[in-house]
Amino acid sequence: MYKKLAHLFLSVFYIGYIPIAPGTFGSIPGLLLCCYWVKFLWLLPLLFFVSYLSMRYTTVLISENSDPQWIVIDEVIGIGMACTIYFSYHKCFHWLGLILIFLFFRFFDIVKPFPIDWVERYTKKKNIPLSILIDDLIAGVFAGLATLFVMPPTVCV
Repeated sequence: MYKKLAHLFLSVFYIGYIPIAPGTFGSIPGLLLCCYWVKFLWLLPLLFFVSYLSMRYTTVLISENSDPQWIVIDEVIGIGMACTIYFSYHKCFHWLGLILIFLFFRFFDIVKPFPIDWVERYTKKKNIPLSILIDDLIAGVFAGLATLFVMPPTVCV
């Protein structure tokens, strides 16, 4: 029962088992949650709680330090980080902001420019449970900052 719940959680209701681009499809639920982020910035503690749970479940399910493609909860958390940064500044909702967050996040998550790649390799080498999540958290920070840089501050709905 515990392993089934862990698979359900880590794969975001089995979205991670989609055979083509599971990370991209796994980012979509996080993006949908962003629609509520602007009204409920107190959800930040929930983001940290979900991060903690994902690390706990990951260490239970995965004995060797790898990053299975079916684990997509880290994409939801990364998008959540980007939304937190974006909505902390803009305090309003705009579709262009969500599209930019999604595009920037997928770009940084796939390309993994420095320091994302370096931090991910370091945490995997040291066998730190955070290694599956850390690249997406940093990609989320980069995506949030890039969206702030590109998105005009006066655009709100």
